[in-house]
Amino acid sequence: MWVVDALKDTLAAAGRVIESAAKVQGPARTELKNELQSICSKCDMAYSTVLARLAPVKNSCSDAAKLAVELRTLAADQQTRAAFTPQHLCGEVDGLLMKLQSHLDPLKYSIDVRRIGVLRQSLETMGHFDDAISDSYDGFARDLDRIATELQAPAPPADRAAYAMEVIEEFETSLVEAVKQARGTKAKILASV
Repeated sequence: MWVVDALKDTLAAAGRVIESAAKVQGPARTELKNELQSICSKCDMAYSTVLARLAPVKNSCSDAAKLAVELRTLAADQQTRAAFTPQHLCGEVDGLLMKLQSHLDPLKYSIDVRRIGVLRQSLETMGHFDDAISDSYDGFARDLDRIATELQAPAPPADRAAYAMEVIEEFETSLVEAVKQARGTKAKILASV
């Protein structure tokens, strides 16, 4: 899930930059830390909600009919989709990166601000990040719905349940890593206060 991985990497890099920016004035550094913590908390909550919702699907993998129902239910679950896409995250991340660039002027501090520029470029190449997050989740939901249709066929392919679990495990692994990164970044920022 490339979009989740990109967000995870961006938050980690922003955390490292803020952590190493000891010379930034107190109020500015506090503001940057608070913004990064807020973004990390939103990601953590959103991804944790989705991970919890995956449990009933995984628990039904031994019964193809029940799995098909759970896959469709998850694919159509608007609350889970809404939790996965915290609104305006792109703007918040980009705003944080812009503030980092302005506060960490290379003439004032010995921090390589080119790293921040690279992060902003990567966000720009993804287009509108909020839409990319929504699109990635919608693609996941479409995959689940398609697999459910295959499972409900009169003679479903034998490997469909296993394939469903592969799709879910790949998605879950990406989310678990993103949650770990968000929590780790937040913990580092809190420790550097």
